[in-house]
Amino acid sequence: MDWDALPLHPGARAVARDANDLFDIAACFGGEFELLFTFDPAQRDRLPRDVPFTVIGNATPPDSGLALRGHPSVKAITCRGYQHLTGRRAG
Repeated sequence: MDWDALPLHPGARAVARDANDLFDIAACFGGEFELLFTFDPAQRDRLPRDVPFTVIGNATPPDSGLALRGHPSVKAITCRGYQHLTGRRAG
């Protein structure tokens, strides 16, 4: 995931205490704000041209974990809060 590519609402920047807090807000909350999907870069020209999207990173093998590029201090991506697909809280 590329930190500089994440779409951040100005309100998130206003309430975040620091870069780590801003990351938590951007990556772990507001699931209804944007839809996340993957696609084969070789097939990019097949995506609808009238639907805007932001590329925030690229997929890696399942066992490689999540990595964040460009953030000043976050080393691992771990989200706290409600885990929608499991029905329980994380962290």
